[in-house]
Amino acid sequence: MALRNVFRDLRGIGLEAFPSFEALDTLQLLGNACRHGDGASALELARRCPDFWRPIPSRPFGDEAAQVNLQTVGTMEVSVDRLRGFVDAIVEFWQDAEYIYNESIQSSLETRLAREPAERKWLPQAEGGKDRRPW
Repeated sequence: MALRNVFRDLRGIGLEAFPSFEALDTLQLLGNACRHGDGASALELARRCPDFWRPIPSRPFGDEAAQVNLQTVGTMEVSVDRLRGFVDAIVEFWQDAEYIYNESIQSSLETRLAREPAERKWLPQAEGGKDRRPW
């Protein structure tokens, strides 16, 4: 099962919904291109991020589309600012994921606490027989 599907099943939200998704998806392509070399990920990266390569001078017959195929992983240059952007996207993603996780815990806990007294045989009582729940 693809990671995106697993995440959606576990958290109830798609990775695509995160503001950091585009940068993280590009980072994933960059990682694939670095690990596997020239191939599908490198071609997609060249299409999405032409700034990773120095411009290629125009060809005499105006064949601009073919230039994407000339962008090899070995000639790629990723700027420090772009790398910082990837770091920021990773931090942002984990902060957002933590918020979603904490929100889901709070929501499920509130639901459980509201339902549980009716399902219990015994409820804790403070001395004097008063219900000890502060709410």
